[in-house]
Amino acid sequence: MSDRLQKIPTPADRFRGIEDVEVIATLLPHEEDEHLISKGVHVTRTDVTKDESVEELMKTVQQLTGGKLDILINNAGICYTMPATDTEVAEVEKMFKVNVFGPMRMVRYMHRFVIEAKGVVVNIGSIGGVCPYVYGASYNASKAALHHYGNTLRVEMRPFGVRVVNIISGEVHTNILKNDHGRSLPDNSVYYPMNDAFQAHLYRKPVECKTRQAKMSIDGFALVTGAGSGIGRDCALAFASEGARGVAFADINLTAALEAAEESKAQATNSAYRAVAVQVDVSNEESVQRMVDTTLKEFNRIDYGVNSAGLGIKQARPVSETCMAEFDNLMSVNVRGTMLCVRALSRAMKNQEERLVAGRTGPCSVGRGSIVNLASANSVVAFPEIVQYTAAKHAVLGITKTAGANSPDPKTAMHANPTQALDNAPHGIRVNAVCPSWVETPMIDKAFAGNPEIRLALSASIPAGRLARPEEVSNVVLFLSGPKSSYVTGVGWLVDGGTTLQMKHG
Repeated sequence: MSDRLQKIPTPADRFRGIEDVEVIATLLPHEEDEHLISKGVHVTRTDVTKDESVEELMKTVQQLTGGKLDILINNAGICYTMPATDTEVAEVEKMFKVNVFGPMRMVRYMHRFVIEAKGVVVNIGSIGGVCPYVYGASYNASKAALHHYGNTLRVEMRPFGVRVVNIISGEVHTNILKNDHGRSLPDNSVYYPMNDAFQAHLYRKPVECKTRQAKMSIDGFALVTGAGSGIGRDCALAFASEGARGVAFADINLTAALEAAEESKAQATNSAYRAVAVQVDVSNEESVQRMVDTTLKEFNRIDYGVNSAGLGIKQARPVSETCMAEFDNLMSVNVRGTMLCVRALSRAMKNQEERLVAGRTGPCSVGRGSIVNLASANSVVAFPEIVQYTAAKHAVLGITKTAGANSPDPKTAMHANPTQALDNAPHGIRVNAVCPSWVETPMIDKAFAGNPEIRLALSASIPAGRLARPEEVSNVVLFLSGPKSSYVTGVGWLVDGGTTLQMKHG
């Protein structure tokens, strides 16, 4: 048996190839199959309304999978559009045979394969099974029946480790709508005066959703450290989805960086998008410079630099018992690492051309680049027993304010010591920090492992009532990186759900 994931969609009119999924698709005899076969899909001719046809499919699945089916998707369906008062019961019976009895038949014959794999059954339902809409009484009834069947099946299959999912979709522009073409209202229908409107409804086309447009005006090249996991990874992926032309994923774990870079290609919205993975130890000066040089070689410039690499707390202790080895380690990575990255990025950005973008009132300068450091709520307040982390994050905010500050004398700034990341504002380089409190990341999961009550207590202590999602931090990072914050520099932006409002700021 293949150790790739096994899946049956029934039937399949379209299929976008999915890596590591072996697909068996069912079609009716008259339906074309070349678009599926060309993608390596196994195609069978199956009529889900007939026992003998589904039984033959069962034998094929047994042969191809060895008796294990990870996913069974019940997608076969037809529609019947007619006012409830004009319903032809024979047409409804035909529809129920496909929409309701078809999935029942598939489960009847395939359930042992799904149990063997502890897989999932997916029923493609409809919003019509939840909310009534005109002319759809019969179709809506079929989908409501499917939903309730799925809900009961879920309870019955749970002891066997099988999940059952009902997908409640809105109206989708597929061939199913063509089933209604040619229908007309009976001459004696009470709705006949509205026949023109009824015909227009039959030949309608669902509103097409346009591709989501980038909202942050991100179109340059980004370098993100700590991009293999957590907040850094989410920031790097966000750059790709918001329209960046390229993103360098830098992490001490090269495998994680490579995986994230590859994932970003599916999320990218810029047709010219490129991704590169770079291994870096941010506490090592040569490694940091190599990272920047590699990124410049790939992209020719760096418009956005995000310094997210950092360490969390291993041992919470009072000051009198602080582990100095951990203190030194956090200073090396969180402080020295941030400083080295800010310095290297500042040097690179100083040599870049200034960029202009179109604003509402005319051309707007976005300078030569933007740097965002991942600080913390600990940068502005103190928490007990984590002096090593608080000290490090205070230092990160200090680096940010110094690097982003404007010199009172631009001439002096132009001749500043090139080895120091100071006075970037006169050079058109903005430096800001994002200061999150608790965020749902692998670092937090590790810290709370085996102590779910601590997580609950922590969530209850936050005014927002929960921990932040990585996306809620990366949204602010992208804002501070892009042109919409072109006049913002040297600030620490709190993303803490109100946590620090309850505390005395230092």
